[in-house]
Amino acid sequence: MFNIRNTFIEIVLWAAVISALVAVYLTTIWGGDYPDTLYVLFNLATCVAAVIGLAWTPRAGIATSVNTFTIIFLCIVPLLGRSAAVTYWGESGIIFYQYPYASFVAAMCTIAFNIVYNGMVTIPMNDHPSQERLPSIQVNEGRLVLLSWVGLFAIAALNNFSLVSILVRGGALDETVSFGGGAVGLILGITVYSLPGACFVTYLAAGRRHAVTIGFLLIPLLIGNAPSGMARFHAAAIYIAIAVTLFSSLRRSSILLPAGLILGILVAFPTLNQFRSYEGGVPRIYILGIDDVTTGHFDSFQSIAGALNMPLTMGRQLLGVVLFWVPRSVWPDKPIGTGAEYADHANLSFSNISMNFFAEGVVNFGLLGAIAFAAVGGYLSALIDSRGYSQTPSLFWAVFSKFMIGMAFFMMRGDLLSSFAFSVGIAVTVHIVILFSTKRI
Repeated sequence: MFNIRNTFIEIVLWAAVISALVAVYLTTIWGGDYPDTLYVLFNLATCVAAVIGLAWTPRAGIATSVNTFTIIFLCIVPLLGRSAAVTYWGESGIIFYQYPYASFVAAMCTIAFNIVYNGMVTIPMNDHPSQERLPSIQVNEGRLVLLSWVGLFAIAALNNFSLVSILVRGGALDETVSFGGGAVGLILGITVYSLPGACFVTYLAAGRRHAVTIGFLLIPLLIGNAPSGMARFHAAAIYIAIAVTLFSSLRRSSILLPAGLILGILVAFPTLNQFRSYEGGVPRIYILGIDDVTTGHFDSFQSIAGALNMPLTMGRQLLGVVLFWVPRSVWPDKPIGTGAEYADHANLSFSNISMNFFAEGVVNFGLLGAIAFAAVGGYLSALIDSRGYSQTPSLFWAVFSKFMIGMAFFMMRGDLLSSFAFSVGIAVTVHIVILFSTKRI
């Protein structure tokens, strides 16, 4: 049904986003010092392609996150950073000579992703709440609540039953016990920490809204999955999944979720950063400023430029991603993350850095590889969203697809080895929750 209020809000938000983008480009370009106008043109082309992608996407989904990430991390931030001659992790200023080519890669990949995604995605336009229920699946509320509390107990055990340790990610007050290294430890860790969130989203996706059950599920969620106590990408994946599942207006709009993501980057992103090494005291609310573009959190575009200087691996890095679960004791020459490879190749001051998804394609197969990566990413994203938004979806896809909206941010920032492994962990968690808490009727 046509909703005048929602339409007015969307028009205002679109006008605000477009106006902000125009203001950034005009003020930055006029006051900037650029060695090659091709960089500016390709940067602008990337931004336009991402904005069109947002407007083109029929429902809030993975493509929404990909295009929002592109606008911020591959367009606006590098434009501001280039104007101030900012490099990250001790990278040489010579990297700026690769910026026009890196922007060309970003533009081609953004276009390829959106063409494939929107050409393949099949999402019904009439998003009525009754069509999102799953009548062939009955959720056992008692089992779901039990599993959620088991997850909270396991999280507490991993933090030596310290509530403060649960609520902060790191620092002097953190008492987290690690599962150990390797793929098994990684999967176990992400599974345990995702249980409360997965239980909550599963309950909502099944069309249930009983206040008592929601209350019993909410306690493990807010304690065990407190945004201050976990990696920011993980918190984003959980709470974006909850919001998109809970609010139909958020699903139907092409701008509400991007606006929320932008607000999260401006406020939640810097605010939660203090809990990575929390030493006590009253937490503060931070707002992202212009000076923050100099920090390593925004090095995604530089990784594309850096990838252009690296030798092609002809799929070796991709093979390491697919076979991440193979122990290094079995495969001693197993590839490390592409971000670490770039840091080693460029002799950077820090090795645990990101590697943009498009840059992964460059490192593996060159420019054509990057475009192919984007196209395949568009196809897989369309497949996941189509299954999640189907009028008769399986409960797994209805839940997992919503988690992947937030995980797409992590995938885009990279590196692919880490983000793919964590996505597999979340898929395992959702599968366990559904197997334990549902029965056919």
